[in-house]
Amino acid sequence: MMTVKKFGILSVGKISGILYAIMGLVFGILWAAIMSCDPSAYDIFTGTALLSDAAFWLIGIFGFTIGYGIMGFLFGLIGAALYNVFAQWIGGIKVELNPDLGGKF
Repeated sequence: MMTVKKFGILSVGKISGILYAIMGLVFGILWAAIMSCDPSAYDIFTGTALLSDAAFWLIGIFGFTIGYGIMGFLFGLIGAALYNVFAQWIGGIKVELNPDLGGKF
């Protein structure tokens, strides 16, 4: 068994940020599609849209992707830093690796 004693904080933040940005893109597309069809997104008095369909798509694609990416990056930084602190106190995660792979996965 080997023990993971420490994570590179910045590398975890970058990977986490990318993964969250991909999730944000998916959620943003779903949100924009739902909001484009939502009748409650229209002003009940005039019947006009509060936001155009293009605005929903721009917010959904760019807003969610960037927002989730930033949150993922920050959460990755905080999570890796906390892991490093707790791993010093109580030990890291024990992992068993297969040495027979010869560097191939």
